[in-house]
Amino acid sequence: MQDVNLHSRKISARAKYFLTKETPPTFLQKEKKNSSKRKKELQKTEILFGNIHLQANMSISLIKDPLWKRLCIEIANVMGPSSVLKIWRCKLGLFSSQESIVDVECPTEEIVQFVQQYAFIIRGCLQQYFPSLKEIRGILLSPADRTLF
Repeated sequence: MQDVNLHSRKISARAKYFLTKETPPTFLQKEKKNSSKRKKELQKTEILFGNIHLQANMSISLIKDPLWKRLCIEIANVMGPSSVLKIWRCKLGLFSSQESIVDVECPTEEIVQFVQQYAFIIRGCLQQYFPSLKEIRGILLSPADRTLF
């Protein structure tokens, strides 16, 4: 029993020491610097997001095909503005009612992969215009056709 009391006194003495000890000024200065760094990073993120949103709106305004423009607006609402920056330069191919397929003509292989990865979202947006649509295919245009982008 004496050992327990002696041990608890040692712990309480240590706790008292740390609780009454003042925080060193260097720690507070570091904390202020870290806080200002976090604020600056947050401001940069807000600016970057604002720029992405602005770029997406500008990109959508450059689309000539009204159906593709409407589709890109819906995709921006569902997936965010950065997704539109990837696909806005694509073009819708013709709808084949026999095969129930629409090709999305893409300027780069990376965009083809993006379109195929998110084909279910594009298909969902297009099905209001083409109810029998079953599949979206991303296709890479030939080098000669890519110059049109």
